[in-house]
Amino acid sequence: MPVVTVRARGITLERLVFKVAGGLVPGLVERTLEANPDLAQASDELVVGTRIVIPEVGELERARTIPPLRLVD
Repeated sequence: MPVVTVRARGITLERLVFKVAGGLVPGLVERTLEANPDLAQASDELVVGTRIVIPEVGELERARTIPPLRLVD
């Protein structure tokens, strides 16, 4: 499982997981919370320097990933 370190202020868990996964993977935020139980008590914005384990995304999940939409070119 990859470990990601928060390097900027204003980052939420949902945003971090979305960026690492390359889109919306159903259930990945919940699995990340299970892998990092201490995050459940954290504030919405993650503290800079926080290390987070993000579970691997399997092939079936990768196929169901909803890619991000660009609103502006």
